[in-house]
Amino acid sequence: MIEGFEAACADRTETFRRPDAETAQCWVYLPPDVTAALILTHGGTYEDLPQLVLQLRVIRQTDQLYRADLENYINVPRTKGSDLRVAYKDQTTLRSISRMLDDLGGKPIIE
Repeated sequence: MIEGFEAACADRTETFRRPDAETAQCWVYLPPDVTAALILTHGGTYEDLPQLVLQLRVIRQTDQLYRADLENYINVPRTKGSDLRVAYKDQTTLRSISRMLDDLGGKPIIE
């Protein structure tokens, strides 16, 4: 599943990362107007730009089945303090996540 996620994160504006064995991330640069608005609104910096982060965590459960959690947020590096995570949940993104899970053989669980 993570291999498929990595293959989908192949655009020149995207960077694939593996923070640990269970987690994969796709970091995506945003359009200039959105980037500027995020920097101004959240005290960001121009040296390290805000990015959309799509994060997939795959965990093997005790019943030997797998649970995949997909999360998305915007990471805003700031001039003072630690990076800020901004929740990002619009209908287009939720549909894309649903299609991705379907393509990977899963189904969304509404919590």
